[in-house]
Amino acid sequence: KNKVGMATVKLNEAKLELDLQNYRKGLNLAQEAEIFLNQSGNLRHTLTARWLQAEALANSGEKEKSKKRTRQPRQSKSEIPVKPKFRYTHKNF
Repeated sequence: KNKVGMATVKLNEAKLELDLQNYRKGLNLAQEAEIFLNQSGNLRHTLTARWLQAEALANSGEKEKSKKRTRQPRQSKSEIPVKPKFRYTHKNF
């Protein structure tokens, strides 16, 4: 099965729940999605999951938890940005 695809569906469901002001359900869906996404190494979707969690926490009155969630350090090596090996020099042109 495509775990990233399933996690992306969960993120979309979480967004819908937040729009409907179902903050606890949206939070749970975003947390479930993040578990799959941490394993996949997809940083963009992982950050979206964290943002949705922070939004759900903030809207449910847990502003301190929300701030901590957005400032949480990276959890895996796959989330560490890689510097490009290519250097722009006059020799490349």
